[in-house]
This record gives sequence, C-alpha cells and structure tokens, in this order.
Amino acid sequence: MPGAAALWCLVFAGLFLAGYTLPAQSAIFNQTPIIQAQYFSLEEGLSHRHVTSIHQDSAGFLWFGTKYGLNRFDGYEFKWFSEEKNGLQSNEIDQILADATGRLWLFHTGNIWQGEVITIDLFDPVTHLAQSFKEIFGETARFDQSDIICFTRNKQGHLAFLTKSHLIVFTDRFVYYPISEPDIRLARKIYWADDGRFWVVVVKRLERTKLLILDSEGTVEHEILEEKNAEPVIRDLDEHGGGQYSTSIRAGASGQTQRKYYKIDPSGNKSEDLAAERFFGAYDIKQGFLSAILEKIQSYYWVSTEEREFKLLPENGGRPILLSEQYPSLKFPTSILADHEGAIWVATEFGVYRFMLKKPRFKVFLHDRKVPLTDETFSIRGMAVVDDGADSYLWAMVEQLGLLWRVDLRTGEEREIMGRDGARWALGKTKQNEILCAGTRDMLKIKGKTGEVVHSYHFEKPADALAIWMNVEDKYGKIWSDNYEAGKLIFFNEGKQTNLENWTGDPGTIYTYQFAEDKTDTAWVATSKGLFV
Repeated sequence: MPGAAALWCLVFAGLFLAGYTLPAQSAIFNQTPIIQAQYFSLEEGLSHRHVTSIHQDSAGFLWFGTKYGLNRFDGYEFKWFSEEKNGLQSNEIDQILADATGRLWLFHTGNIWQGEVITIDLFDPVTHLAQSFKEIFGETARFDQSDIICFTRNKQGHLAFLTKSHLIVFTDRFVYYPISEPDIRLARKIYWADDGRFWVVVVKRLERTKLLILDSEGTVEHEILEEKNAEPVIRDLDEHGGGQYSTSIRAGASGQTQRKYYKIDPSGNKSEDLAAERFFGAYDIKQGFLSAILEKIQSYYWVSTEEREFKLLPENGGRPILLSEQYPSLKFPTSILADHEGAIWVATEFGVYRFMLKKPRFKVFLHDRKVPLTDETFSIRGMAVVDDGADSYLWAMVEQLGLLWRVDLRTGEEREIMGRDGARWALGKTKQNEILCAGTRDMLKIKGKTGEVVHSYHFEKPADALAIWMNVEDKYGKIWSDNYEAGKLIFFNEGKQTNLENWTGDPGTIYTYQFAEDKTDTAWVATSKGLFV
C-alpha cells in the first residue's frame, strides 16, 4: 500500500485474558498476542459508519462498501465514490467482488446476508468509471441481474452466479451450465472450493435443509440432507474436495440452539467432526447461519456469535480473546479481510477496525499470584531444560518457598512437582536428562519428564544439606555439591559421600557458583573467592 507504513501508529494496545485454558501445541508460539487496533469512522473520512464489505486490490488500495457509497483508502485518507458524483446506480453497496481484470463488481442486494440482486455496478479502480451491468453486457448476457439468487468468487478472480435454472461462470465471458435440481431456487449461499466444485446451502422452511455439492459444470454430485430448520455454516473447504461445516438447529419453545459439527470427504461421505466439536464446544461458541464471521487468520479463528460477541480463538487452544468487550462496535460485524501487510480489517455497522497481532517479546512462567514477586519471597534459584524431541520441559527451583516447578514448553502448563518445608537451594541436570535438586535434608535425582524419584543422596551431616549452592554431575557420573558455610566440596560416587575440606586453602564461607570440565579431565570451579582448578 503506497506510503502506508508512515501512517500506522498504535492507537490501542492491550492483552485480553479471559475464559478457558485448553491444550496448545506450543506455549512459546501460542501466547496471548499484543493487539494493536486502529478505528476508522466518519471522523476519519468514511462516507458512512455502516461498512458492509472490504476488498484490497493488487495495488494495495483498500475498498470499502458502505450504506452511502464506495470508499477507497490509500493508507492516509479516504476517497468517496457515489451515485451523485460517479454515476453509481445505488449508494447502498452490500458486497464487493473483483474479477480477474481487477474491476470491482458492486452488488446492491438490500441485505448483506442473502444474494438476491437489485443492482450491479462495475467500477474501474483506475479510471473510477462506473457502469451498470446492463450498460456493459446489454443483450449479450442471457440473464438479468435480478435473476441472481447468490454469487461467489474463486481465488483466480472468476465469478459464479446461481439463478433458478443455471450456474453461470464469468471469466472474460459468461459460460452457462443448466441445473436440473428444482430446490436450487431456495439456495441461500454458494461457496467455490479450490478443487473447482461448488457447495450450495439450500434452506427449505418446512422440509429438511440440503447441502448440495456441484461439479464445475453445475451437475449435482452429492446431496447431504440436514435436519429440518438446520442452518449449515461452511467452515473450511480443502483443495482435495473435502470440507468441514457446522449446523445450528433451534429446538423447542425455549429456542435453544443445538450445534453439530461435520466433515465431508471428497467422495461425499459425511461424518461427525469430533475434533471441531471439542474445540468449539470448549469455547461454547454459538453461531447461526446469519452470523457474519468465522474465518481462520494468523492461527486464530475470528468468530462472531449469536450472543453478539466477537472472539479470537487460538487454533491450537488457549485463552480466547473477547475483542467485543474492548471494542463494542465489534458486536455488529459485517466483513473481515487480511491485507497484504498482515493487518486484519473488520467492518462493522459502526465503522471499521484495523488489527495487528504482535507476539509478546517475553513469556512469563513460574509465577504464583498468591505470593508477591519480590526478591525476599520468590526467587528462581536453579533452572534446567529437558528435551527429548517428543517432550520438552523447563524445571526450576523456587528458593524461599522450597518448591520444584515444571513447565511443559509445548502446552505452557505449570505444575508444582515437589514442595517441602524450608528452602530449596540448587538444581542441576544429568546427562540422562534427570534432574538433581538439593535442599533441607538431602539431594534427589528425579526423572526429567515425570518428577519420579530415581535416587536419594543422604548427607552424613544434616547441616550439609542446608548450605548448597551447586549440584552437578561430572563425566564419570560423580555427583558434586558444596557446603558454602563449611567451605567444602562434596561429591557422591555410587552413593558414597566424600568431603574435600578447606579445598581453597581459605577457610570460611565460600559460595560455589559454577562447575565445568575440559578435555584434559580438569575441573574448573567458579567461587566467591576466585576461579579454582
């Protein structure tokens, strides 16, 4: 977008934490993002607050259909095109589709949910010339724009229209395919899959709803029957010919909605989508046929619900983000688009938002909200990571509380594995991915995945277990520790304790910080009184 980078500034930023905790694939890459938001309405130059549709052209310009004309945004300001100034047939634009040449088709349907067309204007984004459907196609089109029941577009910029008797595909000309299915006149929505087939939702008031799958020439390949009054919502169509969708059924006098999730394979076989049911069910998402938005963008499902909520659901699980709580206009969304710069635009009945999702620079682990985070009460004394490819854990010691914590780095789950009376001092790791932890009474070797105790090293003197700053395993399997108060080094060989008294030649308190070995079997020990070999 020309010059757009100079415009974007942070208007709102925040972290939204609410709802549920679900399993996630990666705690590092699935943390709650920092959300930058920018709002545009009349004050910023929109011709009308009610924005119905969004399109971005190949030059980067954003186009907004509104209830009072067409708006173009160049990153700095809005330009307005209208019936009065530019000869549009109607100032009410309910949908924008672009054909393969980049020309904008502006549909006025009187209702953004259904596709019964009143007028179509074709608008050249370069010349800003608007012409009506009849002006351009005249007698060459074997149908009238009012015959269109619903319409769609594929990724190549080809358009498709459903009438009561034909599927009509427009590339650079119209191609007509007759449809023998009588219920096509009751079509509510049409989707164009990447494999070239069309999915059509047919809603019959007093009979069972249908989901029709047509081939590229309009022949019905599969007919999937739904329950009476069902409202199917297509969620995803894959390139192999399969798809996923949900249905909402209002039952009984209470009007409660029953929600089911299904998938259809390329052969037209329908089965329950249990994974989707668990995912959306955990968030208690209620979405009917007329819900405006269900899109997966940047690892999030952007969802508008029947309860007038607008949520972001992490596709790998985690806390949902309730955007409509911070931005109330999102209770009335109409359209969504991800632009070329990675921003997400959400049109509403009260203006349009631009969102950027930024990954936080830091992720905080090992926090206990019941304990003040001060040096006196909650310091991390030791840390080690265990990773075998399949699982990855961070282990840490909370000194003053005597707690041993484990963080699952793939889910972000934090768990207290072990807690004892008194402080817990040092933490280390063996070559077998076992954790060494020392303090209060003894030193333990535990499994790096489960925390199960493998071995307990008992000190000869209770005081030795109370003054440990280091524990480490050398290349020969000896476990080294220290006693800073007595100024001695301790190592265990096959469970037997050996003491190196006054090993620095300087009796008294000495803190041992780090232990390292080189290729000559020499041990280097960093202490509060210098580096010793």
